[in-house]
Amino acid sequence: MSNLPAGTYLITITDSNGLNTTTSVTLIAPPMLTLSAVATSSFGGFDVRCADSADGAARATASGGTSPYVFAWNSGDTTAQVAGLRAGTYSVQVRDANGCTATAAVTLRAPLPLVLSLQVRPADCGDTLVDLSAQAAGGVAPYRLTLDGNLVVGAVPGLAAGAHTVGVMDANGCTADSSITVALPPQPSILLPPDTAIVIGNTLQVEAVTNLTSWQRLVWSPLPDSTCPNCLVQTWMPQRTQRYTVSITDTNGCTASARMWVRVVRQAELYVPNVFRPQGSDNPDNQAWRLSAGRSVAELREMLIFDRWGDLLYRWTTPIPPNEWPGWNGTTARGQKAAPGVYVYYMKLGLADGTEEVLKGDISIVE
Repeated sequence: MSNLPAGTYLITITDSNGLNTTTSVTLIAPPMLTLSAVATSSFGGFDVRCADSADGAARATASGGTSPYVFAWNSGDTTAQVAGLRAGTYSVQVRDANGCTATAAVTLRAPLPLVLSLQVRPADCGDTLVDLSAQAAGGVAPYRLTLDGNLVVGAVPGLAAGAHTVGVMDANGCTADSSITVALPPQPSILLPPDTAIVIGNTLQVEAVTNLTSWQRLVWSPLPDSTCPNCLVQTWMPQRTQRYTVSITDTNGCTASARMWVRVVRQAELYVPNVFRPQGSDNPDNQAWRLSAGRSVAELREMLIFDRWGDLLYRWTTPIPPNEWPGWNGTTARGQKAAPGVYVYYMKLGLADGTEEVLKGDISIVE
């Protein structure tokens, strides 16, 4: 008889004479073969240190059956204790000395991948550093941050322009890093010429120099005398000493400004000859005593000429641009030719700013 289960059996034997005898046989089976598998590694509540590491461990425990046991893992290991495992589910089979088998499985858990999120706040105008926000997730908290290899305590410091590396380490020692390049926008600049002086009545031309090729706004103060107030070159006819400013705003809203002082000089730009020859001169321009004025002199308001005794020989009282005044031809009030000698002039001038200036001097008539 075969394939009998364990238990007690009665056997009766009868011979050819009809005689018989009875006996009992007990068949004993080994205990049932069982197998269990558990993870033996622990990293902050997980069985694997990092999401992609291979440092997990597990152990299979067999009981029952008939020793010795032979183990076979689906990882290829043949021992009860296995190590160097990644996260995942592993199955193991045990075979005893009688060829009986049992199976078990164990799942090794890993933390989520450690990730680092970086956010850079756009630089404000004039900033040389930018603010960085670093946020870690996954892995096992708490986290430690590093900036360019240096441990960060507290808030992440401002970043200068250039390439930087931000790293994070979790409680299990797992690491992740992220690179970032900080580029600060170029700051606008604008320059004006040095402080200067100008004689009243003359035109002032100022050219601003900037590093920008385009801009949102360009503002001059005082307002220029032009139809292009946003242009870099402007002109004025200053009437008083004052400061001239220009400001420029780039497409990022950043502004730069410059200033210069212009001192207005109130003086009559006037050439007054001190000698002329009204009779016999071959040069018609030398036959009359005339003035030559610059822009600072708006008009000749009065001209008086006296002889050495104080007698009035000539008088002009009609306001006229100095360069249009016909001049004095060397005759007296009675129409007589003045004799060679020294004469005194007295003139009132109206300057470009509306003020008045009086000039006195002497002229000579020569033969």
